[in-house]
Amino acid sequence: MRITVNGKLGKGVLPKDVALYIIAQITASGATGYFVEYAGEVFENMTMEGRMTVCNMSIESAPAAV
Repeated sequence: MRITVNGKLGKGVLPKDVALYIIAQITASGATGYFVEYAGEVFENMTMEGRMTVCNMSIESAPAAV
């Protein structure tokens, strides 16, 4: 699953906000069964720390099987 976000983040919008928005759009289990690839200007312009924040939060959209 490729998620592309273009544009610039508004003042005060953090990588965590981007991740939470994506999760809200695809639902909490929307990435189950997929590899997720992030692309676009927003991710290109993030710091490495910001990118890692998004990646670490990705697990929230693909819960483990019980």
